[in-house]
Amino acid sequence: MSGTNLRGANLKVYQAGEWISYITPSHIRIGCQFHETKKWREFSDSEIDAMNRNALAYWKENKAIVLSIAESFVEQEKKFS
Repeated sequence: MSGTNLRGANLKVYQAGEWISYITPSHIRIGCQFHETKKWREFSDSEIDAMNRNALAYWKENKAIVLSIAESFVEQEKKFS
């Protein structure tokens, strides 16, 4: 993404451990996994575990933070509506 202009992209980035999370109002990418925010909220531990050998440990440690960042988009929209 070198040279890419992300101004106005409505993107938040969170890095912890092995992966970087790219969070938009509707989707989250963690590593190579890209899903709607709603789906991330619904994944079971076994589904997360099947994504990568370290995915479940990462998710248990960072789930609340990642979903909180995603929720901040909703709060921001409410504030400016």
